[in-house]
Amino acid sequence: MSETIIGDLCKEFFKDVEEAVMENPMLLGDFSMANPTDDEAEDPRLYEDLGGHDIIKEKLDKMLEDYGYENKPMNLVLFNDALEHVTKIHRIIRF
Repeated sequence: MSETIIGDLCKEFFKDVEEAVMENPMLLGDFSMANPTDDEAEDPRLYEDLGGHDIIKEKLDKMLEDYGYENKPMNLVLFNDALEHVTKIHRIIRF
């Protein structure tokens, strides 16, 4: 019922952002601009919508690849549920 009401309100008042607002799940975090391999890089920690699963998977795969250069590589399969849990765990640890 609440999804119907929210959906109707979005269609009526926020047509330009309706798809983003109704995206399920909405994945939020502050690591989209993080670069853990560069000690000199600024980490702005902007809490924002991370986009879809594909964008998060690409970012985390890159972090795993960078981690593997200095340490033993981790061959992890990051499926959609795992990506959602990692973003939630990251948010909890950051607090």
